[in-house]
Amino acid sequence: MPNEIALKEIQVDYKLPVITFDVTPLKEQISKITKQYTGWVVKEEDIPAAKDVSAAMNNTAKAISDKRIAIVKAIKKPIDEFENELKSLTQELKDTVMGIKTQIDEFTEAEKENKRKQILLLPEWADYMTFDEKWLNKTTTFASIQANLEAQKKVFQTNAELIMTKCELYGLNPDKYINKLLDREDVDIILNQIKNDNEVKKEYTEPATVVGETPKETRFNFVVEIIGTKKDFDLVAKFMQENDISFREV
Repeated sequence: MPNEIALKEIQVDYKLPVITFDVTPLKEQISKITKQYTGWVVKEEDIPAAKDVSAAMNNTAKAISDKRIAIVKAIKKPIDEFENELKSLTQELKDTVMGIKTQIDEFTEAEKENKRKQILLLPEWADYMTFDEKWLNKTTTFASIQANLEAQKKVFQTNAELIMTKCELYGLNPDKYINKLLDREDVDIILNQIKNDNEVKKEYTEPATVVGETPKETRFNFVVEIIGTKKDFDLVAKFMQENDISFREV
């Protein structure tokens, strides 16, 4: 089939264009005109004549340009026809190729999705694992995929043990940290959070007391301004004395 599609020789007979022309009279005419009017100092009374001369020169220039364009267009006509014909044939082939390629792509994508489903059904697969899209390539074997899954499982188990050990050391519930690991969060970030949570826990946990021993209370120094009558002050002083609170006047 490919041999039938291979390019066959295109039969083209062409001759390079030969243009015979003589612009000598035109050159002489232009030279005469330019010599006559170059350096012409236009006076106020010459303005109408200057306008006529300018218009005539523009018309002559346009006539020369139009003649050039018409001749070049006539010479290029067979070239343009040849080029457009081959472009059309080329595009026809490209459109056909695109239709075939679209079907190939659809078939390839369907194959990949089918392989994806098979991988997700492997006993080694777990939701915490990372799915590598390269596994969907035809060159990637199921044996190599299973080996990768086993490696991911070992890494997960090792990281889970690290988390469990840290939590046991700090007296923290490991569940939420294991859930983070299941959500594919980086283990170093999780371990750092465990450390920070332990610091917060220590800050808000009261020190343990020995049985039979009265816990020591922390004492603070406050500067308080009391505004009221002497009777009010006497009442406050009495309350503080009865509760063994030291105070002094300043």
